[in-house]
Formats: sequence, structure tokens, C-alpha cells
Amino acid sequence: MPTIISGDGTITGLTSTGISAAQTVTSVPSSALPAGTVKQVLFTSITSNTSTTSATFATIGLSLSITPSSTSSRILVIANVRTAPAAANQTAKIAIFRNSTNITSVDGYTQYGVASLYAISPIQTVDSPSSTSSITYSVQMASTGGTVNTSFDGQPATLIVMEIAG
Repeated sequence: MPTIISGDGTITGLTSTGISAAQTVTSVPSSALPAGTVKQVLFTSITSNTSTTSATFATIGLSLSITPSSTSSRILVIANVRTAPAAANQTAKIAIFRNSTNITSVDGYTQYGVASLYAISPIQTVDSPSSTSSITYSVQMASTGGTVNTSFDGQPATLIVMEIAG
């Protein structure tokens, strides 16, 4: 019989002598995990088009809330967003926000002489929020002028948030 460690932390199939059913490990406490261990992984995606003409960052509907288990945890945030300016010589800017604070941003795709071509705008950061309260991470977009779009052709924009033990 194989030994199976399930996603809920239970272990079945132990046949070693000296371990009774009453002594079977059913879970590992989060506090026992070493630094660098992934404690939580959250994922979301959207396929709806979002457009903006604003030079100020605006939400595109891509966000996740996570509650860190320790103040020493770090949060790895990874987003991939398809962006496209609607006209030549414009740039879509992408940012990751922790609640209402911009924690990192990148310039997305810039159209030079051609409009409506899409490119993936990847962005990631490691955050140290020093909190055990719920935190919302969101992806936001701004324009350098004119209309910029995301997920215009139905391709997904994705967001992954991971808690890493500190």
C-alpha cells in the first residue's frame, strides 16, 4: 500500500512498525514550516477588455486578497497582462498596488507607427507587508496619452499571489 500525503496534510498508508493509527501525523502546523516555504498560493484571471485614457493608474478588475499568517512573511506577486495602445506612439503602464499604495510599475508595450498590436506586459514584485491583516493586491493600468487596452482580444490577464514564510 502506498503512503499518501494529501493536500489537507493528512498522511495515510504508513505501515512502519512502531507507529500506531493514533500516532499518525495529520498536519504540519504553519509555524513549523522553514523560511522560504510557500504557505499560500492564490490565482485569478480576467478576459474582459478594460480601456483607459487616464495618466493616473486605474483598476482593470484584476485583484486578490490574502491574509499573511505571520508578520515576517513575504508576498510574491506575479501578473501577466496583454496591453495595447489604440494609437501609435502611446504606452500602456502597468502597476501592482498593495491596497491603495503603488508598490511597483512598468511601462508596457509602446506602439511606434502602428496601432492595436498587443504584447504581454509581465510584472512581479516581492512585498514585505509586515502584517497579518487582509491585504488586497491589484493590477492597475495608466496611459501616456490616448486610449490603452488590456485583454481586448479575450486573452486572459493573470494574477498570482504567494505567501512565502519569512
